[in-house]
Formats: sequence, C-alpha cells, structure tokens
Amino acid sequence: MKTLLKDQWLDDLCRHANNIDGYEGDTKERWLQAGKKALKALVKELNNRLGKSEIRFCKGGPAVPGEIILHTELMYMQLCHSSLFSGQPCIMYRACDGLKDYGANKMHAPYNNHWAKIERIYPENLREFAQELVDEFTKPR
Repeated sequence: MKTLLKDQWLDDLCRHANNIDGYEGDTKERWLQAGKKALKALVKELNNRLGKSEIRFCKGGPAVPGEIILHTELMYMQLCHSSLFSGQPCIMYRACDGLKDYGANKMHAPYNNHWAKIERIYPENLREFAQELVDEFTKPR
C-alpha cells in the first residue's frame, strides 16, 4: 500500500470536504475516495481485532459532504463534519454489537459517541489510533 504524505491527506480529507458543491464538480467523490482509502488503511491496521468490517458511504444531499462509514462487529465509525469541530472533518465512533447494530441505544450509554480530529487517521498516527480503538472496544463491558 502506498503511504501518502500528511499534506496529501490534509488536501484530500479536509480541503475537498470543506468545499463540497453537490451541484457541480467531483469534490464529494474525492472526499469519498480519500475517506475510503483512510478507512481501508485503518481496517488493515486493525487486522480483524474488532471483527468483520464493512466500509459504506452515506452520500447525503448537495449541501453536505456525506459520511464515510467503517462498521465492524464491535465499533461503528464515521468520517464526517461536526459543529464540535467548527464544521471541519472529524471522526465519530462508538460501540456496537454486530454489523446490524449502529450503537445508538441505551445499552451503549457509557460508550456512546467518541469524537476525534481527522488527523488521528493520518498515516503517522494510524497504528496508535488503531491500538486505542482495539483497547477501548475489546475491554469488558
């Protein structure tokens, strides 16, 4: 797998995502492709330690960039935009029980939404972030 430089990740994951125009251009597609690359690299680093995984895209309308989703048997994650980060790209993740559970119920209350800066999935941070996810979501509940 080709390693991207930090500036390339910033360009693909941030600049394009902040300039989404669903009416013209391919900016949303570039956000999707960059996000999928980042999540595929994360899946590789996780090495099935959070179970089977799927990567999906919730396109949304023309006013939003959409969410790139990594769903494992123990964790649901989105690359998205949030007002918590001034509308900038970020990562939201939480516990779940299987690929049909999205983890937004009371059962997961102590583990509900975690937020992280998008930089956590940059290549130089990926191994550490993957280990933190494994530690968090494999501990006894």
